[in-house]
Amino acid sequence: MRTIVHIRRAGPDDANRIAELHRASIQTLCADAYTPDQIAGWIEPLTPGRYLSGMAQFEFFVAETDRVIGFCILSTDESELYAIYFDPETTGNGYGRMLMRYAEDVARTRGVTELKLKSTLNAVGFYGRCGYRKVGDTSHTSPTGLQLPCVEMVKSL
Repeated sequence: MRTIVHIRRAGPDDANRIAELHRASIQTLCADAYTPDQIAGWIEPLTPGRYLSGMAQFEFFVAETDRVIGFCILSTDESELYAIYFDPETTGNGYGRMLMRYAEDVARTRGVTELKLKSTLNAVGFYGRCGYRKVGDTSHTSPTGLQLPCVEMVKSL
């Protein structure tokens, strides 16, 4: 029997869980694509307060079962998906695609015709299966100044 997943706007009470699952996702799912030093620097600034400011500024959604299992951050003003992460224990069940479709639907209703993102090296295949195409190599600069190699991708909505 498939677990029922609900998607809703993130709220302040979600910040601790989002920080926890974001760090776990990076430590587990990105371990083969980035060095331990990169991962340590990447997760260092991921505190609950960072998500609270993101909730106020962007379209910020969570996927939940009996607890929050994933989140995404979308900027319709910039036509960019900034993040989509899941608890590593829940990957491979189609929840990421479900949240991606939800974010794309929100973007469409706000008039976005093309959505861009910076994919972590380990997630390029996931985004490709969701219809995104590689535009080029790029990097993400973390709040601490750490440069993380990424792949720029786009999808026509």
